[in-house]
Amino acid sequence: MFREAITVNGPEQLGNIQVPKKAIYIRLIMLELNRVASHLLWLGPFMVDIGVQTPFFYIFRERELVYDLFEATTSMRMMHNYFRIGGVEPDLPY
Repeated sequence: MFREAITVNGPEQLGNIQVPKKAIYIRLIMLELNRVASHLLWLGPFMVDIGVQTPFFYIFRERELVYDLFEATTSMRMMHNYFRIGGVEPDLPY
């Protein structure tokens, strides 16, 4: 999702396109959730590597909850394609 942010940020700045505040907040929330999911993806296997099995399942459960939010918002779990120049594609489902 960070690649999407970079891809739309350039044309918006070059074209002096004003993004609505709601779209900016939605982008920020989605990017932070993506960052959290990325850290959980690192932390789960790390716990297995140091020999602790139980936290792995709890960590991946939380990661799946973040992916469920992505799926509800973008209709995809991994390759989101959600950001658009000047805003976001659909509005939030909730």
